[in-house]
Amino acid sequence: MVGALAAVAVIAAGGLFYLRSEQPVSQGQLSAVATTATATTIKKNLSVTPVGSEETLDIPETALVSGGDTLATSDDGRGIVEMEDGSTVVLDYDSSMVIQNLDASATHTGLTLAAGSVWARVKKVFGQGEYVEIKTKNAVAAVRGTSFGLTYRKDGSSVLLVSEGTVALTPRDLVTGEEKKNKTLMVSAGRKGVVSPDGAISVSLMTAADTSSEWFRYNNPEDSTAPAASVAPAPSPTPTPATSQTAPQTSPTASSENEGNICASFSETGGGAQGSTLALSSVSPSSVSRNSGTTVTLTGEGLVCATTITIGGTVLNGETGFVVVNNTNITFSSSQLPVGTFDIVIADTLGARVTLPQALTITQ
Repeated sequence: MVGALAAVAVIAAGGLFYLRSEQPVSQGQLSAVATTATATTIKKNLSVTPVGSEETLDIPETALVSGGDTLATSDDGRGIVEMEDGSTVVLDYDSSMVIQNLDASATHTGLTLAAGSVWARVKKVFGQGEYVEIKTKNAVAAVRGTSFGLTYRKDGSSVLLVSEGTVALTPRDLVTGEEKKNKTLMVSAGRKGVVSPDGAISVSLMTAADTSSEWFRYNNPEDSTAPAASVAPAPSPTPTPATSQTAPQTSPTASSENEGNICASFSETGGGAQGSTLALSSVSPSSVSRNSGTTVTLTGEGLVCATTITIGGTVLNGETGFVVVNNTNITFSSSQLPVGTFDIVIADTLGARVTLPQALTITQ
C-alpha cells in the first residue's frame, strides 16, 4: 500500500494559485522530459509543469519528471515521486514542490517545498559530497538516509517531524535565501524541529497531537518503525533537565531525556541558548587499527547536537564524518583517523566543547 511508503504533505499557502490544463500528459509530451524519477498519482489530481514550460499537465497515472519540473496537487490530491534508488517523496493535498536538482544516480537531490508538507523516505546512506535536501523559504532539511516529514505553514514557519534516522535542520534568510549553518540543529527520530518566521529554531519531542494527525499516521502505519515515544506525556510546568545521574537510554524518545528543547532555541535578535549539557564519558574500543575500518562508539550526553569531532589533526563533520545514533551515542569509522594517541574533542551547536584526554589510540 502507498501508506507504507513515505508520504509528503503540503499545506497550501494563502494566495497560491495553480493553472491547470484540462489535457492529461501524453506519451509524446512525457518523452520530451528528462527522465530521472517517476511521479505517480495516488489520488487525483497530481500535475506537472515541465521546466521551461508555462503549461501545467495533469498526470492521470504516471509520468517521468526531472530537474526543474514543478509538481502540484489539488486540494484533495496526493502523489508520490520515486527516485531510481528507491527513495520516495509524497505530496499531500494542495501542495507544490519544485525538483531543483535530480541526477540519474539519485545522489544529488534537491527539492523546494513552495507550500504545504512533504514526507520523504531516503533509502541509502550517501558518501562524501552526496546529499538529499528539501528547502522551504526559511529552512533546509538535509539527510543522508532517514524518514521525515517537512511542512511549510501559512504563517511562514517550517515544521520537521523525524520518524527514522537524523535530519540536519538549518534556518534560511527570508530575503537572501542564505543558509545559517551556524544555527544548524540535528533532529533525531521521535523529535520535532521548528523554524519560526523570525528565524528562531528549536527541537523537542513529538507530541501526541503530532503523531495522531492523519498525515503522520498515513506515512507511519502501525507496522512501521515510527517511534512510539512521540506520545510522551505533557511536560510539567517546571521540567527538570536531564543530569549525569540519569541512566543512558538507547531510545532517542526516552522520557528521561529533556522533553523540552533538546538542542537549543536560537533567535535572530535575542541571542543566547539553552539546552542539554554536552558531555563525553567513554570511547569503545579505545584502541583500533586504521586499516580495519572498525566502528568506534562515543558515549555521553547532549550528543545529538554535535557538529564536529576532532581527533589529532582530523576533523569529522556531522554531514559525512560521523553518525548521531541518539542523544547518548555517536559512531564513526577508524579508517578516517590518523595514527597515534589523541584527545577526542566534540563541539556542538551551542558553541560548547568537551574533551576526553588521550582517549583513543589508532594504529596502522
